[in-house]
Amino acid sequence: MRILHLTMAAGLALSVASLTACQSSQDVSAICKNIEKDHKAFVAIAETGLIKGAAVSIEAAAYKSTQPICDNPTEVTLVDAITLAANAYAEIKEALRQAKAAKAAG
Repeated sequence: MRILHLTMAAGLALSVASLTACQSSQDVSAICKNIEKDHKAFVAIAETGLIKGAAVSIEAAAYKSTQPICDNPTEVTLVDAITLAANAYAEIKEALRQAKAAKAAG
């Protein structure tokens, strides 16, 4: 479990580092497109039944938390958008990584 937490922290740090250059709602929209793409990939794997319910719940909550920003990126401050998107993206990426590992094992 400690490795999972360290991996998530590292993913978050990399996401934040890569997102610090964002300067407009277009950048937020690009982040949201990546979140959407990874969410769809996760859901496709999760539908096979290989993913534990906790991982599905975490990913779903992370994805849901991005919707207010992704639905209307001009209505939030860029700092808030980047922070929320980076946190959610890190969780979704980690869930997708776990899903792919489960699929490969399964």
